[in-house]
Amino acid sequence: MSTTRAGIARLVLGATILAVAGAAIAAPTLNLPPNPPGPYAANLTFKSDFTLPAYFSAVFPGVPAGYDVVPNIPYKAWCVEFADDIVFGGGPVTYTTSTPAAYTFRNTLGTLPVNAQSANWGAVNWLLNNKGGNSVVNIQEAIWFLLNGAYHTNAFIPSAPSAAASALVTAALTHNSFVPVAGQVIGVLADGGDGLKNDGSDLQSLLIEVTVPPTGTGCPATQGFWHKADRWPDLTKVVDGVTYNGATDHSMKIGGITYTQGQLVELLPSGSLHTGGYVNALSQFIAAVLNLSAGAKNGTIDPTISAINTALNGVTFVTGDGSAGNAYQLVPISVTLQNTLTALTQTLDNYNSAVGMGCSEASGLILGN
Repeated sequence: MSTTRAGIARLVLGATILAVAGAAIAAPTLNLPPNPPGPYAANLTFKSDFTLPAYFSAVFPGVPAGYDVVPNIPYKAWCVEFADDIVFGGGPVTYTTSTPAAYTFRNTLGTLPVNAQSANWGAVNWLLNNKGGNSVVNIQEAIWFLLNGAYHTNAFIPSAPSAAASALVTAALTHNSFVPVAGQVIGVLADGGDGLKNDGSDLQSLLIEVTVPPTGTGCPATQGFWHKADRWPDLTKVVDGVTYNGATDHSMKIGGITYTQGQLVELLPSGSLHTGGYVNALSQFIAAVLNLSAGAKNGTIDPTISAINTALNGVTFVTGDGSAGNAYQLVPISVTLQNTLTALTQTLDNYNSAVGMGCSEASGLILGN
């Protein structure tokens, strides 16, 4: 597949690096998958008609749970070294990696090895948050220039740069001190081996878009607040063993079983399944997970969430998709489990009601839409 990878990644324009000194910018805190046990394999997709929301789509199936890069969700990914290689197969429109490549994750505004440093990381992070109506090609060209010092052409990009790409570079360079805050995007370098060296010697490094996680300083909100689905945060997070998939479909994986947002909303107040008893505990549990996902203070609720998630392991408590022939419905659970949940209702309610926290409901939370 040499012609494929040449078209995507290899035509070298003799770039000079703009800067190798790391920018003195305070980094948002990220909890990235460690190396070892990494590096981590990536499955990449490229489309020659540029209909993806970024230059690549990247999935990392093997990263462990509990980090700010989450397994099995697609990340917007950009090329940062057009001279290094990725082997693709397929075409003529959709290309995928024929051999998964291995990457190490690095916070672009954190401590970086010398070969990954650039004075323009702040500008690149500003660009990721201020794309406007620019095309994928123009955004990619701007990233190449900011990190490699040159624009790039290949079989799919016959000419460069456009006036729009140049304007993006000019605008980004006026924001080199930019630091994204919680809820914004930060670029995470998926380092293929030599950072930004761009010399054709190894695996091409990538830049993936990760949402800066909340810092846990917000005020919890009650279960009634979370009944409005458009408030659910648009970021993915693992909370005490529960995976909240806010970056994709707002589902939750509880006790190893995935529930849709529609199913969970029906358990919350005003939902058709909010029938009291142990269901109220499930409702409070869902609200607590959403609070922590949105950046609420933890208080002392983590052991309770973890205990409930463990108790629900392998237990299905709601089914259906809400359609006429498949209505949402509760699935009977054991009396012992009902009693376990009911006994924790008040603890969950106190947390979601911010008892003793001295704060205003939902203040400081990152909400969707």
